[in-house]
Amino acid sequence: MARFFFSLLFAVALGHGELCAADGAALIRETDLDYRASQSRRNDALVYYNSGDFPRALSAMTDASRLRPTHSGLILNRVRLALAAGMAEAALDAATDYQNLGLPLPGGILDTLVQQSDSPLIGGLVRKNTALSRPVGRFETYATIPAEYRLVEAVVADGDGRLYATTVVSRQIIGQRDDGTWRVILDGAKAGYPSFFGLVYDGGYLTASYGVIDQTPGWTFPYKVTGLLTVNPETGKVTETFDANRATDPLEQLGDIGRIGYRVYVSDAATGGVYHKGNCQFHRVNGTHDGIQNPQGIAFLEGSPHADGRVFVADYGRGIWELFLYDPPKLMAWPGDQTLLGIDGLVAYKDALYAVQNGVQPNRVLKLSLKGDSISAVEVIAQNHEDFHEPTTLAVIDVGLLLVAQSQWPIYGKDGVVKDGTAPTETKILRLIEGE
Repeated sequence: MARFFFSLLFAVALGHGELCAADGAALIRETDLDYRASQSRRNDALVYYNSGDFPRALSAMTDASRLRPTHSGLILNRVRLALAAGMAEAALDAATDYQNLGLPLPGGILDTLVQQSDSPLIGGLVRKNTALSRPVGRFETYATIPAEYRLVEAVVADGDGRLYATTVVSRQIIGQRDDGTWRVILDGAKAGYPSFFGLVYDGGYLTASYGVIDQTPGWTFPYKVTGLLTVNPETGKVTETFDANRATDPLEQLGDIGRIGYRVYVSDAATGGVYHKGNCQFHRVNGTHDGIQNPQGIAFLEGSPHADGRVFVADYGRGIWELFLYDPPKLMAWPGDQTLLGIDGLVAYKDALYAVQNGVQPNRVLKLSLKGDSISAVEVIAQNHEDFHEPTTLAVIDVGLLLVAQSQWPIYGKDGVVKDGTAPTETKILRLIEGE
């Protein structure tokens, strides 16, 4: 659900420092000081752009981009501004920087650059764009959810392999029958809940987050709510509800959930908070630290620093943070030839983190290898698959990784109305075939 709380075009710029990995590859570790300086220059660029001063806008955007060299949004804005200013050489430089992050240029921008530039390097840029756009990864269809269940956000499995899912527009929690067909476990419209987002299964029960967003249909109350509920998937009976907006410090929009043992972690994309729930109240894990911009998926790996093991959260605007119960969160370093912008879903699987990156084009699935407090390697294991339509989240099951490949977020407008010229289709849940 990151796309409604963060825009790459207006994303803050983030600072960095360089480290060195064991194999000599440069790692980036952002600093708050450079982050603030970059954001300031990016804001300057917007002011110059709105006044029509494209050269000065480009200069300011370039400054912001240098402070965060893997921010794909800032680099792409450099390309756009250079083309608007008629500065083909600067546009070519920025386009090369963008491709060096492993991302193909959007077709319209590439076409304009080809028209404006007579550089002999253009041919290589075009060929590289074709190579970067190729499909990557192999999948098989594991399950399909009928189109009547609109805007599927998350999926989980129980110990017998049955799947459960949340829907945003249908406002339902659904589950598979033994024959693979789907049934409604909880209908939010009838039970007084708005849209459902994150979902975990533990001990025979489902825990889901709920909230009100623009796409939530039929919410007639003059106020919004957000919170967590626990439901018995066999009976549909809600055994616990905790409305977070009744708390002393109200939460704005609970989204992704992670659970380890008795502790439930949940991210709040609207406020930048990450919370764990216990004793019927929420505790903000990141305390007063305000560096997390847009928290999304939460994942766990065994090991120190505390009883919950290592806890990670994806930040749509900055990358991957490691969380600590009693210390400030730490933004993990990552290889400088990759961007971790726009990560939504996050899970741990076989000692690595796997991420759904739907904030870049093409949408991708990444494998993040860890070493200490750094991401030592980033591997694109899937992109540009024919069944991708705004993939959102991953789930770990006994046969591997499942991906919600077709959430179809872009076709839904306010109140869940389907936009003109579009129509909901079934949602495919794909199983990743890795290394085969």
